[in-house]
Amino acid sequence: MDDQASRPASLGALLATLPRHLSERASLVAAGEPPAGAAFVVYWAHHALRTDENPALDLACALAESRGLPLLVYSGLAGAHPYLSDRHATFVLEGLRDFAGQLAALGIPFAVNLDVASRPDAGIDRIASRAYAIVTEDFPAAPYADWTASIARRTKRAVIAVDTACVVPMNRVDGVFDRAYAFREATERERAARVPLPWPARSERGQPGRAGAGVLPCGVVRHWSNPLRTPSESSSPSGPPRRSGSGLGPCGVEMQRSAVSSTKS
Repeated sequence: MDDQASRPASLGALLATLPRHLSERASLVAAGEPPAGAAFVVYWAHHALRTDENPALDLACALAESRGLPLLVYSGLAGAHPYLSDRHATFVLEGLRDFAGQLAALGIPFAVNLDVASRPDAGIDRIASRAYAIVTEDFPAAPYADWTASIARRTKRAVIAVDTACVVPMNRVDGVFDRAYAFREATERERAARVPLPWPARSERGQPGRAGAGVLPCGVVRHWSNPLRTPSESSSPSGPPRRSGSGLGPCGVEMQRSAVSSTKS
């Protein structure tokens, strides 16, 4: 592992060196410092459950590669909010299943917290103790902005929010709009210029020695036992998760089926 992975660094300066299509979408929520011997970069995915045209995933990959660290993707389905019904849970779980398959094809470990008694952001606390930084999606609607700020306060880690939803990045829009037509008129020219542009292929994202849209840097792709488990619970310190006897599903997903079946509509 590169020594620079364990040293504090100016994330603001690092973000400025990223390709424009990533840096213009990133906001530094908190500039916390990494722990000594940081083990990985975490991407907390909650809406952009996709590997194609996902600026947050691409930025997390770039950050992990620059630090010489592997990448871990984390997501969660929890019940501490008023909108969790059987229909909502099914929709999210189907998305997580597809996302897990896409990440598995890239060799990226994926951990999921299915404890419906907790907040969706709660499972990240244990992971954050070994994380260099946390990358997540910039989703300004409640309650995600509060959850992101809470993670930064609780974990003391650097947190980077990335706009994964807007054609014209939120960071590039000045002013406040209280009418849809006013926003549309203010962004119409830039949106029209951006819509036909292809999203840059991975071989164009500053990942040296790796060509092809389906290939990630070797430093990003590394397997370990499920990080949601304590060391005493893990059956082995390294290697791909085992599917039998470990409570783990494919690609490092922690399966808690009883939690899913207990949701109420």
